Amino acid sequence: MTEVMENQVNNLSFKDSIVQINDKYISILNELIEKFKYHDELIGPLQYDLKLTNEKLVENKYQVINVITDNFLFCLEQICDHNSDYFIYQKERIKKNGKSYKNKLPKIGNKTLLKRILKETDNNSTEKLFKNIIELFNLLTYKEDNVIYFNKEYIDYVKENFTDNKHFSKMIMVFDNVDNIINSHIEGNEEPENNDNNDTDEEETKPNKNSKNSKNNKNKSKKDGKLGPDFLKGMENTKIAQLAKNISEKINIDEFPALTDPSKLLSSLTNPEGGDDGEGGGIQNLLKFVIGEVEDAFKNNNMNEKDLVNEAQNIMGQFSNMSGFDPMSLLKGGAGNDFNLNQFADIFSKMGKK
Repeated sequence: MTEVMENQVNNLSFKDSIVQINDKYISILNELIEKFKYHDELIGPLQYDLKLTNEKLVENKYQVINVITDNFLFCLEQICDHNSDYFIYQKERIKKNGKSYKNKLPKIGNKTLLKRILKETDNNSTEKLFKNIIELFNLLTYKEDNVIYFNKEYIDYVKENFTDNKHFSKMIMVFDNVDNIINSHIEGNEEPENNDNNDTDEEETKPNKNSKNSKNNKNKSKKDGKLGPDFLKGMENTKIAQLAKNISEKINIDEFPALTDPSKLLSSLTNPEGGDDGEGGGIQNLLKFVIGEVEDAFKNNNMNEKDLVNEAQNIMGQFSNMSGFDPMSLLKGGAGNDFNLNQFADIFSKMGKK
């Protein structure tokens, strides 16, 4: 399997890659149409996607590139892990502040949801579909000094045309970590093929039936034990980093004396209400300032809370994959961990009374 994957990493120009990707994508749609030709719910959307793709390609050679970039680039890691559950359990509508919103889910084309295809396929067909999607992206990569990179023209194309995409920051992180992502897939598929015969039906029906590849990926990352410059470069392009930069530039250290004196800093942590000297509440004052800036960004700078949360989760996931350390463990509290997120809730509740 390793040899096959390595041979799929190409040194094609972006122009030549587009031709092969278009042909490969049409072939994938035709295979799915043949497979689901008697499926009442899927055959219609699949035929529509094939028809629309052929029509659009006449006018725009980037039609397929746009579709696979919009739907699969940001979640390439999950695709390489063959993590079907990640897609199957996505909700088509989400609730926020008492309102229901349509959630943007990955699609095979313009109409056919990937989760609907995965729900109706067996393990072998699922593996083949993921492999086909990976092959599309492998046509956009090249290998230099045994390291995999995305074609620079493709990266430039994405940066020019997808900056307004809600998953743009995730796309950039995939660009920066593509070698780790694809190699984790290679390593995860080095198991002997006849091992599949020993799998029981019970194992196949477990919710995380593809956890083997994910485990291999995590083990590889823990073995590496370092983040590297690609992770930091990906961080620079996130909305969270931009917001943090804007806030940090507005902070006047002289207005928060507790931050410059270790003894006062400890006092502010244990006495957030403040002492007689008026400096004990330095941390609380700083939190008030930061919260005010974040609220202002939401109101005046078109910041979206859901986007920031998704970015934070993605960053923590990348951090965990590349370092072997789960930052979310710090927020869970419990035995052996004195830190608890509820402590912050108390501080915020007191702020609201001011």
